[in-house]
Amino acid sequence: RSGPRSDAQSGILVAVKPWLSDWAITCYCVIVSVLLAATRVPQWWLFVLGHLAVVAAIWTLVKLDRGTGVIGFLRCFDLLVHIPVVFLMAMLVVHRVNPKDADELLGRVDAAIGGTAILRSMTRIETGWLNDLAKLAWMSYYPLPLLAAIPLYVRGRASFVPLKNALVLGWVVSYLLYFAMPAVGPGNRQQELGVPQPDFEASAISSVAKSIIVA
Repeated sequence: RSGPRSDAQSGILVAVKPWLSDWAITCYCVIVSVLLAATRVPQWWLFVLGHLAVVAAIWTLVKLDRGTGVIGFLRCFDLLVHIPVVFLMAMLVVHRVNPKDADELLGRVDAAIGGTAILRSMTRIETGWLNDLAKLAWMSYYPLPLLAAIPLYVRGRASFVPLKNALVLGWVVSYLLYFAMPAVGPGNRQQELGVPQPDFEASAISSVAKSIIVA
């Protein structure tokens, strides 16, 4: 029949073509692998193999995907696995590849835009539960967007894929910036900032947040 393509036809078209997210994570893994090979950090080849395994898994799904079934679902939500994997690998090798911290520069920028002043003002109202709430909000930057993806997935790939593309591209660009400007974070610069940091051992939530930051 004439007229717009049906949802099924649109789904098949989206299935058979590589998505921006596929290329984004592939380019990220290649760039990081080149950096690792060039710097020859300890056990660099293991991390290269890890990044290549992520690429192989993604393109295997691209090849097998027909828009439906288990493979179709896995291709849509493979970021549930490969984004945490590349993030954790980045946290392990960033300071090995680029040992020069940018904390001093970032601290000056933060002070110039009023970030340090906000931290000082927050110390007047902070409580244990408020600190935990803030840490939960910070850690939820990964799962919350995925909740928004669920109704779009139900609606169809034409709606879902643009969101996945944007999420993956945003994450991998931010991870590349880690390599360009590594930093240990304000939690390790309390004296310079003049801002007392919350006790990371005060609760289970705080301890989890610390383990992520220190990673």
